[in-house]
Amino acid sequence: MIDHNQSQLLFPDDFNRVPETRLWLPRSAAAADPAPTAAEKALETTLKLSASLDSHSEELAARISDSFTERHLSPKRGNLLAPLAFNASQSILHAGAECGALTRHLGETGARVVAVECRPAQAALAALRCRDLPRVDVVACRLASLRFQERFDAGVGAGLFERGQDEAAGAPALLSAMRAMLKPDACLVLALDNALSLRQFAGCPDDVSGLWFDAVEGANDPGAHAMSMGSVLALLRGHGFPFAEILHAYPDYRLPDVLLRIQASPRPGRPPLYPWLGYGANQPRNGRKLELFQEPLVARELEAAGILDAMAASFLVVTSSSPDPIRRHLSDAPIAWKFNPMRARRYMTRVTLEPSGDGAHTWVVRRALLHPEAPAPETPDAPRLVLKEAEPWIPGASLQELMVRALRAGAAGRGCAMQELLKRWNDDLQAVGRKELGSLTEVPGRCLDRLPSNLIEAPDGGLVPIDQEWEHPEPLPIVYILFRGLLQLYFAAFPAIEAWIEGRRAERTFKGFFEECLALIGLEISGPQLEQCARLEWLFMEKARLVPGSGLDAFRLMLEHVPDSELAARRLARLDSELTQTGAQLSFARHTLLVEQGRAQHLDAVTQATQAALRQKEAELAQAQTLTAQAQEAVRKTMDDAAKHIEGLSAALSNVHAQMLAFQDMATRHMNTIEWMQSSAFWRLRNATVAILSKLGLKFHNNP
Repeated sequence: MIDHNQSQLLFPDDFNRVPETRLWLPRSAAAADPAPTAAEKALETTLKLSASLDSHSEELAARISDSFTERHLSPKRGNLLAPLAFNASQSILHAGAECGALTRHLGETGARVVAVECRPAQAALAALRCRDLPRVDVVACRLASLRFQERFDAGVGAGLFERGQDEAAGAPALLSAMRAMLKPDACLVLALDNALSLRQFAGCPDDVSGLWFDAVEGANDPGAHAMSMGSVLALLRGHGFPFAEILHAYPDYRLPDVLLRIQASPRPGRPPLYPWLGYGANQPRNGRKLELFQEPLVARELEAAGILDAMAASFLVVTSSSPDPIRRHLSDAPIAWKFNPMRARRYMTRVTLEPSGDGAHTWVVRRALLHPEAPAPETPDAPRLVLKEAEPWIPGASLQELMVRALRAGAAGRGCAMQELLKRWNDDLQAVGRKELGSLTEVPGRCLDRLPSNLIEAPDGGLVPIDQEWEHPEPLPIVYILFRGLLQLYFAAFPAIEAWIEGRRAERTFKGFFEECLALIGLEISGPQLEQCARLEWLFMEKARLVPGSGLDAFRLMLEHVPDSELAARRLARLDSELTQTGAQLSFARHTLLVEQGRAQHLDAVTQATQAALRQKEAELAQAQTLTAQAQEAVRKTMDDAAKHIEGLSAALSNVHAQMLAFQDMATRHMNTIEWMQSSAFWRLRNATVAILSKLGLKFHNNP
């Protein structure tokens, strides 16, 4: 950490600018500065490789992978300062620049910006983020150790007081340093967490310590603490800032979606602001939420009692020595701002709630594109944004709020109002479809946003549509509109849904919830219909969002996912039930263990007997192997004797064969002799003599 407590450094005289950057380092920088963390190194690589560095960069948003990258790359960061008017004629001191997300937003106004960051690694990242903004400089130094030759028109510090440990100074010292650097009529903008935040009472862990109820108990780190609204105002008055306008940031000042002007004593006719909080917005960024209650429902009661302003999640304080600088930077008209920078650039919008200005004490909701110059990649068969620049504010509770209350009542066994509300919604859709299409199953494409969050209950019980931003070029199935609305409700108010659906013994997945809701109004959905709804919604989300999703298969899996959140009361009941079940399972396991032990003993005896038999068989096998070897030797010897005998017989046979040949030769010679004798005169005489003797009755004898 750069430390120059011994003397203050004058900017720019006591600093050197790093070549080809907007970063300024002290000439006597300490050698003990901590090395960049792995997350900071990864962020440096991302910024160096990114061609688009602006506050709403799709390229940077696509690199968000955890809470650190979300904090420094999310397009939501700039929402905090979006209601304020800065311009190119101003000079702005940004204290606590971190990695440059808000510095970038300030630089894009055209103003001259000097950002101060005490951690050199993050100061370098801030300079890298703003490298294409020539009117932005980043100074790596502690704020209290710094002097400027100029005084600034405005000062900005988001989370500065919560970084007292890094800055080696508490909130009073930091505020005194800021006061000395600003012009007398300058405007100071501070953002900080509320120590008495409703979100902490609702079960969100403290953003700094990660502990439940840490700030509300006043137990968190004194060097990194939140403050209550009263403490903030008292501190400002004590340092020359007697006038202040406070906006309340939700879910918090780090990644706000909504900023509200909540009054302690609302004037008659002034719209309530609790509906702007939304459901499911206050998710923990550090640890797991207890989910003690539904915050918007509680916020309604707190606002009616005039204490919601003191229990906001975060404060954005715009303060000065007089009211005029505050008015120059913050319009008196709007009482609510909502920004949608996570959409595709063409569809990013700014929504405000402000007086209509017609003198009739009515209110109007105004909408504007954040980037009207961005091209719209319209396709004939895709939903399109239809922006109504102004429409009257409609008083009343939304159908979504009524459904959440009905779900909670149904879970407690108090009626089935959910069925009646679902029927009213379905009847409303069918009435539109019948009137415009002559159909009870389809509605015009302009009903794409006719969802519970955008339907207000009129005094006569009817439903009035508001905020109908999107429309489809083709008619849509009513079951798809029901799918969209219930999907939004499921993930926004799951704790209430879980308690309700468990009592009905249905699946806790969205599919189970959806089918149960349809059954309440006598409808069923087939597998192909559900697939069609999922595909339509995924296609719409892919078109509207800033960063493409993970694909249709991942969306299908999301529909089967059960959110990891539940009301604490349900959690305790479930834990008690699980404990009882575990006790029964333990008893059964003990009995099973005894049975298995008996079986194991029997198996051990069988094993020993088997081993003895195996040893006997091994001995018999060895004996058989010996006999086999002996038999093999006898066979070998017999075969050798037989071979010798065969060899002798073969020789005798050869001799006999030779004798036979000799005999045949001798017989041949005898035959030849006989044939010669028969052909001779002697033989003819002999034959004649034999014939005569035969006639005389005499015999011829060959031997004398």
